[in-house]
Amino acid sequence: MADRMLSDPKSNDAGPQPQAKENRATEAIKLAWTFGVNTGIVGGIHALDEKTIFYTSAHTGVIYDHVAGTQQSMLGHCNQITAVTTSHNKRFLVTADRGYDPLLIVWDTSAEKELDGVAPIEALPIRTIFDPHGGSGVVAVAFTRDSRYLVSLGADTPQTIAVWDWSTEEDEPIASAVVEGELQTSLMINPADPYEMLTTSSKAINFYTWSEDGKIGQYVPSLNPKDFKHIPTSYTHSTFLPTTPHNTIGQALTATADGDIVVWTDRSLFNLSETLEKGRKAGVKVMKLHTGGINMLTVIGDKYLVTGGEDGFVRVYDLQFRLIVWFERLRSGPIASISTTLTRPLEFPTTIDGSGNVTTTASVIGSDIDPTDLPDLLISTRHSRILKLAKPGVGAVGAAGNPNISTLMEGAFGEMQALIVHPSKPQFTIGGDTAIGFTNGTVRIVDPSTLLDFPQRSPASHRAGLPGYAVAKSAILRIVFDPRGRWMAVTDALSGVGVFEHNGKEWGFVGRSRAHYLEIVGLLFVPPPPEQTVSRLISVSADRHMVEYDLAGSSITTGIAVHSKMRIEQTNRPESATLHPSPPLRGPHDAPQYYLLTSTSGSKFRLYNAETGMCRRTVVAPAYGGTIRHLEFIPVSDSAPDAPRFLAYATASRVVGLIALPLDGNPHAGMGMYAHPSDIAALRATPDGKMLLTLGRTDGVVNLWNIDTNYVTPPPIKPPRKAISPWLDLLHTGANREAREAFVREMEDYFYYAQLRSQGEETTSSRQITQTVSLEQVPLIMQAMGYYPSQAETDDMLNEVRYAGWFEGADAELRSEVGFEELVRLYVNHRPLQDYTQNEIFAALGNARRMEPGVAGAMAAGETTGDGDDVGREGLVALLQQYGETLSAADFDEAMQSLLLNDPEYRGIFPDRFTKSEFVESVLGMVAEKPLASSSMLVSGAL
Repeated sequence: MADRMLSDPKSNDAGPQPQAKENRATEAIKLAWTFGVNTGIVGGIHALDEKTIFYTSAHTGVIYDHVAGTQQSMLGHCNQITAVTTSHNKRFLVTADRGYDPLLIVWDTSAEKELDGVAPIEALPIRTIFDPHGGSGVVAVAFTRDSRYLVSLGADTPQTIAVWDWSTEEDEPIASAVVEGELQTSLMINPADPYEMLTTSSKAINFYTWSEDGKIGQYVPSLNPKDFKHIPTSYTHSTFLPTTPHNTIGQALTATADGDIVVWTDRSLFNLSETLEKGRKAGVKVMKLHTGGINMLTVIGDKYLVTGGEDGFVRVYDLQFRLIVWFERLRSGPIASISTTLTRPLEFPTTIDGSGNVTTTASVIGSDIDPTDLPDLLISTRHSRILKLAKPGVGAVGAAGNPNISTLMEGAFGEMQALIVHPSKPQFTIGGDTAIGFTNGTVRIVDPSTLLDFPQRSPASHRAGLPGYAVAKSAILRIVFDPRGRWMAVTDALSGVGVFEHNGKEWGFVGRSRAHYLEIVGLLFVPPPPEQTVSRLISVSADRHMVEYDLAGSSITTGIAVHSKMRIEQTNRPESATLHPSPPLRGPHDAPQYYLLTSTSGSKFRLYNAETGMCRRTVVAPAYGGTIRHLEFIPVSDSAPDAPRFLAYATASRVVGLIALPLDGNPHAGMGMYAHPSDIAALRATPDGKMLLTLGRTDGVVNLWNIDTNYVTPPPIKPPRKAISPWLDLLHTGANREAREAFVREMEDYFYYAQLRSQGEETTSSRQITQTVSLEQVPLIMQAMGYYPSQAETDDMLNEVRYAGWFEGADAELRSEVGFEELVRLYVNHRPLQDYTQNEIFAALGNARRMEPGVAGAMAAGETTGDGDDVGREGLVALLQQYGETLSAADFDEAMQSLLLNDPEYRGIFPDRFTKSEFVESVLGMVAEKPLASSSMLVSGAL
């Protein structure tokens, strides 16, 4: 479900159940509202009654009361919902998805409680089918008219169609078959015969019959060009026509992208008097109903045919295809769904002759009829709008000033990039607020209330006819404002930073700097030191560098000046960055300290001093859901500045979570949950700190979440030895007690041996055993435990302990010792979460081969050597000298001599040429078939 915990990826229950109050994580972040609608589902909107509609938003089903302004979220799916339907009486709803771990869920909307005497519609899950269609999911689903059977069209290859007796406990369909031909996209069941179905694809229409003995027959009719003047180029949607006094030949209709409909019957053009075999249909007529494509067909009340077009027009016909009502100029986008609240057939007009015989006059519909019984129409469009078309009468109906046409909901459509929250009002904007960046590299600064451009300092744009500032030749990806209001900075897709300055009257473009060569993942304004007045602008990039720009020294004539550029990572890459809350001041003369928090590709949080660039803390970050791409600190009230702080995060795809500060790597101090079915474009907290907003990149859906931080703060652990238990969980699960105890005993041995070693191993004087060990012994203990940090990683580790008191505001004394529990936390937080693999080491050796003299010119760019290609000593030494922490030729020889001294094959001498497999297995002594531990500085430097 949407709040299904990542530690429990698949429930064993019969269906999703309401979450218990004891589930701390699911109570920490709860969905309050969802903005947006899935526009890709044809027939995805359903009217349940006069005030309630059912639709889907990303991976959430929604029951929306547009009169009361309330939503019920139907949680249960981890993938985007791709198919929905309702039973004929609107009681049962179905949602289904496709992708990993798909579900098909049946919901019951029977009222369970009353409010002020009115029974609101509430949906409860009553049946869940796990992994339908072999785990591939569902593209379309439909009920039989009596709701007894459920038919689903699979997303598998080859595609299958299945019939489910869903009210039983059987997990397998009672009938299924492979669909012949191309992938079908929509499904309909004959309302007059539950054993007859049809599906539609762009090039073929398939008719099916099935029986309860499990057999499904399939028939694919075709149109003969000799029989029709025009053959449709592409089909879009199909439906059955009900059986009426004027439709006794089993008609079905298919809409086309040309605006035609194809009429299928159980009679052939060659012999209209003979009925075809059940399940077979023949095309008898092609008719033009729209000038553009028809996206949707539906029959209302067994009396009217309603069509929705690609041009946004909606038209109502009688069952003899005579136009009665049409809606034009809706200006809402192509029609995707049409629905009504009807659950019963409408009556045809009747006449009584002189003998008292009652006769229907359906034959005169369209000439004399006044369709006052036509119900309100609920339509949705691909532009994410839901409209209500109320009792229009006869003739054309336009949108301008028409009180019969109302917009019930309007969302975003297309790919979204940005989400802005108003600093004081309960409002948000997607796509931009005051400054708007465009894909052509232009930035426009507009009045947020009128969207009119503010006065611009010349020259503004070098693109003729285009307003705004021409900042770059690629898309603008990020816009940030200086809190003091003087500066604005933007980043573009070519890793450039553009800077704007406000002179008190208007904005002016100062210039652009390209100090990075990979994506900029963080652009931050840092408050200046007390003696300065100009904010500091810092960018963090995936190229592992942090750049500070000299805004005071920048101008239109000189461009953007770079103050400093610093490498902050060796192996991993920064994925996101934000400004960390400042630690408390240590005294009346202390100046505020500012820190940058980054998340890395190695699932680590790294904290840097914004002034010096020194890494002050490294801790394990949540590793589920992929790399963390969005960070947001939850605001606290000005009246409670000392209140506990929390960090919200979002991964590149799906996962959103909360972590309690301080960041220390404790896995029990955070949580994560599936919040979107695909990529997440933005994460923002409301100014009051009570809610989170998340934006889906491809679906344009915005989810609003309530935050309850009481469920995130971990309970205190008082016994010292148990205080490290959460970190040990990251190494060994609680069930593996022997491994945990063995690890603790081994580290204790090294911890106390380091004390003896620091006091002299050969001394005969009394030893002083304490609860701490000097910092000089920490790297040796790490190496003894199998973690071989580089020199930079060692410096980061020791600085973290040395300056811990400074960051926490306890005192200004530098620490020179570390306790056992803190040593365990250091080991867990700093060691790589993932071992180096054989492929990574082989790739590094491939780079070494390219650096051999004369080889680079002979090898094509991006070409890799095979496992049998040998590598030369010169190339390996050149690689180690030019990348990472440099290793001289003398140091290399010394290291190899120590490594190979007792090897009978090498006898301390490193070979001039070797294969990659020989280097891994013989030189390093590792087993190549298994993941390889990062236990060699040689390999670490090569990477």
